[in-house]
Amino acid sequence: PVYIRLAATTTLGNVSGDVVSSSVSPTCVTPQNISVTGTVATTPLSVSLINFSVKSDNCLAQLNWQTSSTSKSEKIEIEKAETTNGEWKTIGNVITNNTSSIYNFRDANILTNIKVMYRLKMINKDGSFTYSQSLTELIKCDKQNVTVFPNPVVDGKLVLSSNADYLEANLTTVFGKQIKKVVLNKGMNSIDVAELSSGIYFINVKFVDGIDQNIKVIIQN
Repeated sequence: PVYIRLAATTTLGNVSGDVVSSSVSPTCVTPQNISVTGTVATTPLSVSLINFSVKSDNCLAQLNWQTSSTSKSEKIEIEKAETTNGEWKTIGNVITNNTSSIYNFRDANILTNIKVMYRLKMINKDGSFTYSQSLTELIKCDKQNVTVFPNPVVDGKLVLSSNADYLEANLTTVFGKQIKKVVLNKGMNSIDVAELSSGIYFINVKFVDGIDQNIKVIIQN
């Protein structure tokens, strides 16, 4: 795929031209011209992105960015894609403030030890939007770890992502009463919780090194 965006200084009206695409792929050695036409109907976004960074933090992805001039901005959506398929998905959003602001977002819904791409979709109140640059980060996790998503659970399916094989996990009430026990394999593990009442529960995972991990889960059935 080829992504094209206009500079912020582009004037309103019709836009046309050619973009030259080069590739070292054996199937596309010769540069190709891509014809681009369109109409600029709105002014550029009022939000200005000062900086944007992503780093691996304790088996999670930590996103930080800073904006200015957000008086006409409505929200910023966070999008993610695995570099293996390039499919972008919205994983969250933050409402922008009317002054210069610093924002952060933690993505726990990932498999660890893989490269992940992130970008920001900055949306105006009039519906216009623009994207930030895409950042790639290797999410490292040398220790055993389990992440839970979605949290809150809204469709009766709880997914546990594990970076270790054959872990025992107990789903309990807030009072410690065991509801069910499952064995987690490396990767994604789905648990059916559709029969449970809405409320707070806990996932307790026992690792082979003797360390336990307790995760609070909110179920909204």
